[in-house]
Formats: sequence, structure tokens, C-alpha cells
Amino acid sequence: MTVVVSGGVSLALIALFQLEQTSGMRLLRSARVLFDRAVEQARNRIAASYRAVSGPALRASVHYLFHKLLSALLRSVARLEAKLHSIARSNKDRANRSVNSEGVTSASHLSAIADLSAKPNSPIARSKSGVTRPFQGSDCHLSSVGRATVL
Repeated sequence: MTVVVSGGVSLALIALFQLEQTSGMRLLRSARVLFDRAVEQARNRIAASYRAVSGPALRASVHYLFHKLLSALLRSVARLEAKLHSIARSNKDRANRSVNSEGVTSASHLSAIADLSAKPNSPIARSKSGVTRPFQGSDCHLSSVGRATVL
């Protein structure tokens, strides 16, 4: 049905334009002027409504896309933070197991200094007694855990 109607209107317009072109004058001038004005007004209304809607809609779309991008970035940073916390916890657990397996107590660095100063041959004890010698590389031993022990 649609094909018949649009085909008929197209043929009628082609015949009208051909007739106007051969005669050199426009037929139904007043009706065509009214029709042209109605089409122009409809076009102006559609354009105005499009401008009124497209500006805020476009701005809202850009804000929405930016919000989605920032949300995705926040989620990925949160996942990265959780992964880093997990790695830090497992590293701390490994270090504690390694220290405890070597028989080293988990005392603070202050107690380690106190233990060193109690040894008669330690550099700290020698400095307290007034007998010192320059530090040599053989005085220090780095264990597999990463702690230095002074010999």
C-alpha cells in the first residue's frame, strides 16, 4: 500500500514539475506558498526543539561518560590497592616465618643493639672501652634474611 501511494505521489510531482517547466509558470501558486510556509515553520520548530534538547542532552551524555570512566578507574585502583595489601600481608607472613625458622627472635632493633653491646668483642663494646679500630668489611655478615650481624 505504501509503495503505491508514494509511487503515485512521486509520479504526480514529476508530472507537475514537467508541466510547469514546459509552460514556464508555477501552477497553484497560492497553495504552494502556503505549503512552503507550513514546511518552513515545521522545520524551524524542529530545529529549535533540537537545539533546546541537544545542548543539555549532549552535556549530560558527556558527564555520564566521564562519570563512568572515573567509576571504572576507581574500581581498578581499588582492586590494585587490595592486591598490593594482599602482597604486603603475604610478604610479612613470609618474613616472619623465615625469621622464626632461623631461630631469631622478633625483638626490636634496640634489643639487638643491647645484645651487641653486651658482647666483649663487639664494636659497640670496644668503643665504650675506648679501644677502637676502623670498621672492616669482614666485621659484618649479611644473613639470608637480610639482617646484618656484626662479628
